Amino acid sequence: MHPSTAAHFELGYCECAEMGHVMDRASVEKIVREAYAARQRGDLEATCQHFCDDAQFAVMGSPEASPVAMQANRSDGIREALGGLIAAVDFVEHEVMSVIVEDDRAAVHSRVRVRAKATGNEAVTEMVDLVRLQDGKIASFQQFCDTALAARLLGASEKAVET
Repeated sequence: MHPSTAAHFELGYCECAEMGHVMDRASVEKIVREAYAARQRGDLEATCQHFCDDAQFAVMGSPEASPVAMQANRSDGIREALGGLIAAVDFVEHEVMSVIVEDDRAAVHSRVRVRAKATGNEAVTEMVDLVRLQDGKIASFQQFCDTALAARLLGASEKAVET
């Protein structure tokens, strides 16, 4: 590790190559938490504002096995994907359990209580999100969640989002 990188790491700062400036851990975490808060409120506009124009978004898993597994790219695709998720599922409660920040990336472990809007069915589950920032916005967001639970919650035949 380069000595200046080590110094930044020890101080809780990261130099993001794509950004050309230094972000501290608190700034990275603040951006991620603001995006989660907008999603929990069901605010599509505010949620989308946290993503870069050419961002990538994915709920990891097999689309054949779960109605929430998907991949979306760029602003329009992400808006459609997030709009479908917000229309289908409420985040009744969202608790960030831990956040690990390194450079321009964050790994977030959360516990959520979700409710399927169509059925009112609720479940508590945990998920991990891998987030990469660029210019103070989300450039990549990969969510790892219990897609089998999502399939049961939403009804296996229902497709929450068409991508």
